[in-house]
Amino acid sequence: MRINQVLAGAAAGDAITRIALNTRALLRRYGDSEVFAHHIDPSVGQVIRPLTQLPEGDSNDIVLLRASIGDEEIGRVLASRAERIVVGYHNITPPEFFDSVDPGFAMLLREGRTQLRSLAPRVSAAFADSTFNAQDLISLGYSDVEVVPPLLDPSHLLAQPPAPGFALEIRRRAPAELILFVGQMLPHKRPHLLVAAHHLLTSHHLPDAALVMVGTPRSPSYASALSSFVATLNLPRVWFTGPIDDHELAELYRRADVFVTATSHEGFCVPLLEAMAASVPVVATDAGAIPETAGDAALLLDDAHPAMLAEALAMVLHDRRRGAMALAGRQRAAALSLENAERRFVEFLSRRLPDVVGTGT
Repeated sequence: MRINQVLAGAAAGDAITRIALNTRALLRRYGDSEVFAHHIDPSVGQVIRPLTQLPEGDSNDIVLLRASIGDEEIGRVLASRAERIVVGYHNITPPEFFDSVDPGFAMLLREGRTQLRSLAPRVSAAFADSTFNAQDLISLGYSDVEVVPPLLDPSHLLAQPPAPGFALEIRRRAPAELILFVGQMLPHKRPHLLVAAHHLLTSHHLPDAALVMVGTPRSPSYASALSSFVATLNLPRVWFTGPIDDHELAELYRRADVFVTATSHEGFCVPLLEAMAASVPVVATDAGAIPETAGDAALLLDDAHPAMLAEALAMVLHDRRRGAMALAGRQRAAALSLENAERRFVEFLSRRLPDVVGTGT
């Protein structure tokens, strides 16, 4: 039996790529398994195979589609397959969030949702990262969608060796309190609200606090507007790092005093869980799958108003309960460990595809 995974794109540092590789290691207990992608960054060219090399299988085999965006070539390939199809849903962001900043990407998101709808009658089983994602997949015509946490190790960054040069840069830019955000610089992630909150926080509470924002500026126009906003408010302690590697990200988690996100849509939020594993208290908005991922280990806000964010950050940074928040975060991260996620995935296979786990050695 062959159990192959298919992705639209793969790259080092990409969460779905890491999930797929961890899943491959697990699936190889039960049969042959590889990961194939349409677009492959050279950084993972040795471990991910091109979609064109996906071998023909039969009805005993399985193709697991990792769905997060539309891909015309993947749709064409799956339309002609004899294998059973399993969908692992990682959330397709509503395209409306991108219509004004990246119309081409918005089109790919719409295509992804259309492809999933058309594929539904042929799918043998489906699972999603969260209940929020499962409900979204059900809205696209799927039934009996199970929830399987992503096969990730939330504490993987803790094993990264130090990055002394970057650590010095952190100390230079953030000599006092460090507030950390990790995510794409896009309107629905609402980093502009974090900037506004930082302005209030430094004006009224902690004048030397730094806001460090890690992520790729996918939309040049939005990134430019965000930088102009920071300049207009004269905020010297706001640092846009751009993309960084795991060594550098690990240094930021080690140094951070609080992690914050004001996102309006989230299918899981891996950075939040990484922060918890690193004992960093979390302030987040009650949006999408955030409450499900965070459990009771974060300070969740009903409203993402800058004043409320600023007050919440000030409270956490001054609060003697920070140690309790860090402990609760570590416990939540442990509950969503790679080992526990693997167990849930095997249970999913046992219920929905019992012949797969029955072939294990």
